Amino acid sequence: MELVLKNVKKVGPNTAFSLAKYSRKLLSLDISWCRRITNEELRLIVDFCSLLKVLKIYGCSQISDEILNGHSNPFVRIIGLKLDPLFEPLSLNEPEEVFLRYSPLPEY
Repeated sequence: MELVLKNVKKVGPNTAFSLAKYSRKLLSLDISWCRRITNEELRLIVDFCSLLKVLKIYGCSQISDEILNGHSNPFVRIIGLKLDPLFEPLSLNEPEEVFLRYSPLPEY
């Protein structure tokens, strides 16, 4: 089951408690831009929704990177933190040189 609550302004403690209690089969959750939810409430969701595989939290500036190791679900992938590689500047360096290996054809 996938649930998208992206940019729902009223997502907060009550939503977190309800999800933790009633959404045990949740596989993917997007709470991007929901700024009323805290690290503790997010940890509660991740701990109790043991089938959760993907948690998207883009734009949740109130969430710290503490959440990455502060839960007991080994399967969840949390994406969208401020340190997410998606937001790192793109490297404009020239591509690395690639050397081709070849073997000469045998002469007959």
